[in-house]
Order: sequence, then C-alpha cells, then structure tokens
Amino acid sequence: MIAQNYKYEIGEWVAQQNEIDFNETTAQLTLVFGAKHLIAGDGFYRSVRNRFPQSQIVLCSTAGEILDKSVTDNSIIATGLSFENTQVLAASVNIKDYEDSFEAGISLLGKLQKKGLVYVMILSDGIMVNGSDLIRASADLAARGVLTTGGMAGDGFEFNTTLCGLNANPVEGAIIAIGFYGENLKVTYGSAGGWKEFGAERRITRAEKNKVFEIDGENDPDILN
Repeated sequence: MIAQNYKYEIGEWVAQQNEIDFNETTAQLTLVFGAKHLIAGDGFYRSVRNRFPQSQIVLCSTAGEILDKSVTDNSIIATGLSFENTQVLAASVNIKDYEDSFEAGISLLGKLQKKGLVYVMILSDGIMVNGSDLIRASADLAARGVLTTGGMAGDGFEFNTTLCGLNANPVEGAIIAIGFYGENLKVTYGSAGGWKEFGAERRITRAEKNKVFEIDGENDPDILN
C-alpha cells in the first residue's frame, strides 16, 4: 500500500512530503475529512474528483482534522491510497430510507461482495445514526473473521447536522461502507481514550440502549445534562 496525505489550502491541494512517488490518477481510495461548511457543495467534490479520477472518494465532516501529529479546525485533510494486490469496493445508504440504524446497516453491508472480503471501514452520519445499532449490524462479519472499524462524522462544536458522501456531494444521513479484498492485506487497529473522571459519582438507574433517562432514581434535566 502507498499512502499520500494532502491539505487543501486556498483552493489548492498541497501534498505532504513522501519518499515514495504517488500516482493520483490510479489511486483506488481517497478519504477526505474536513469542516462541514468547507466540504459541502459541488465545487469542492469536483476538485477532489478531478485530482483522483479513478478513486472511490469518501467525504466526511469532522470536529477537528488530523494530519500527522497535528489537529486543526476549519481545514480539509485528505489521504489517497493505492494498493498493489488489494481491491477496494464501496457502498452507501441513507438512514432516512430505513426504519432504524440496524436495518440500514444490514442493507448497507449486504451491498458488499462477501468473497475475499477481509476488512470493512464504515463512516456514518454522526447525528441521525445510532452507532451502537450500526455496529450490531456487523455481527455476521465479525463471526466470519472480517474486521470492521470506522467512525461517525462530526460537526465541530455545533452538533446540529453532519455530512458524508460517496462519489458525490456529502449529505445528511449517509452511511458508507468501504470493503477491502484480498489475502495480501493485513489490518490491525488500536484505540485510546483521554477522558478523566470529574464530579460526584452517580449511578444510571434507567436507560434504553445508549439513551439515559434516569440517574440516581431521578430524571431531572439538570442531572441528565
């Protein structure tokens, strides 16, 4: 695999230093993460497509963009990927067309070819989609030894709407699955958290899935918030 990182600045793509030549015209996958107001609209998507004409292009709004060891706001970061022996296929659905996130996830993953599938990356709307139910939909893949990771789109500090897009302008409600195929690809993952405890210790006494309705026997909005 060859990867090339870019930062989009003042209407221009700036490639980060790379010791290996990267052919943008044959890249198979381009992941674009940026502030919502910057990645929306026809003009931006067209600029990505022009740069990576044969690529599967995935766009996702964020709450901060990561490049190397730096995190910025109100920017756009992209990563182009090329593989020698790995095929990349992608599919998308919109939560607006389904009863719930579980059903949307089942439909989405059903669009991916199963033969040779070794890894799935899922990127999803971060407001309208229930992430826990979406993960439940991937249980069959896990049972077959197919690794699934991903994340949910952000909206800065606003938490109003988020955007995702596959080979098109990003929209609200989109869920995207990227399938990677071939025995030559080996994928691992890791996670870390930076949360620290604060305030009084409390017990959740009533909840439904990931929704909390009662803490310490009370449902006072001041406690829940």
